[in-house]
Amino acid sequence: MIVESGIGLGGEIVEIHSRMSALSAREFEVLRLVATGMTNYSIGMELGISERTAREHIARIMLKLRVSSRVEIAVIATKWELYELARRGQSSDSDESSHGERNGARP
Repeated sequence: MIVESGIGLGGEIVEIHSRMSALSAREFEVLRLVATGMTNYSIGMELGISERTAREHIARIMLKLRVSSRVEIAVIATKWELYELARRGQSSDSDESSHGERNGARP
């Protein structure tokens, strides 16, 4: 079980999860590139789409995430990545400790 407040997100992660799950796979790709600071042109080049299509994806992302800037997209993406890292870390920690207990080894 993940304690969201342990990573400073509290109940906010539930809302972020809800908003992130509304994104299409392509929008999620664009979100990650926006979070790295790429321009619309660079995103288009990276994904093989036009700059206008990249801009349209970003506009839909902003609507779905209920934000008004690229910076806010990056903040949400960063919080999501931190949550995912913490979730994976806690999962592997519990796997390792249960594995160690089975073998009689100490963590």
